[in-house]
Amino acid sequence: REGNLSEGGYRQMKKEDFWNIIIAAVKKATPAGKKLTLGEIIALAERLDVRVSDIVIAEAMDVHALGYNEVLQAVLDAFRFNLLALEVGLTRGNSFLLGTIGRELAQASGKGKTALIGDRFIDKALVSTLATEVGNHEVGLQPCAGTGDSCVYTGLLKALLETRISRERLGHLAALIVKIGLFFKEGKKTTGCNMEGFGAG
Repeated sequence: REGNLSEGGYRQMKKEDFWNIIIAAVKKATPAGKKLTLGEIIALAERLDVRVSDIVIAEAMDVHALGYNEVLQAVLDAFRFNLLALEVGLTRGNSFLLGTIGRELAQASGKGKTALIGDRFIDKALVSTLATEVGNHEVGLQPCAGTGDSCVYTGLLKALLETRISRERLGHLAALIVKIGLFFKEGKKTTGCNMEGFGAG
């Protein structure tokens, strides 16, 4: 390990210095003309003893010439449209495939109850995913693109939002979700496989 960025000596370091070190390590580890694979991102995070999301954010800061807070805002903004679709699905949405399932499940899971699974967090993510699908059938692509992955990511983000974690932590998780989603999208494009199981998982 090159150091303990998350728990040790780097904790007292200025945030700007921390990110400069991570960005330099990302540049050094990235092959010319390419981007880090998911395995390389994880390996680098382990070597530096930082979060995987730190590597993802540092890479985005470098590639897009953005500051730390700008990256967090950008990844959260990426969910804006689907969060709108989610609200439509929870309230008035009526899907040509799923009917009013978003609203029905939301009503069934009120007052601390769960509609699908006994775990409240997972239940919220699943209900929000289905509501996003309903909403996107109303305000999104018509007909639906059929990939389902962005709805799953939005459902998970909505469940995380309701845990009341900090905006910074939420931004880190959203960056990770977006990055994995980009790998998923590229995999579908290059293999010709629908890879629906990834989104369903």
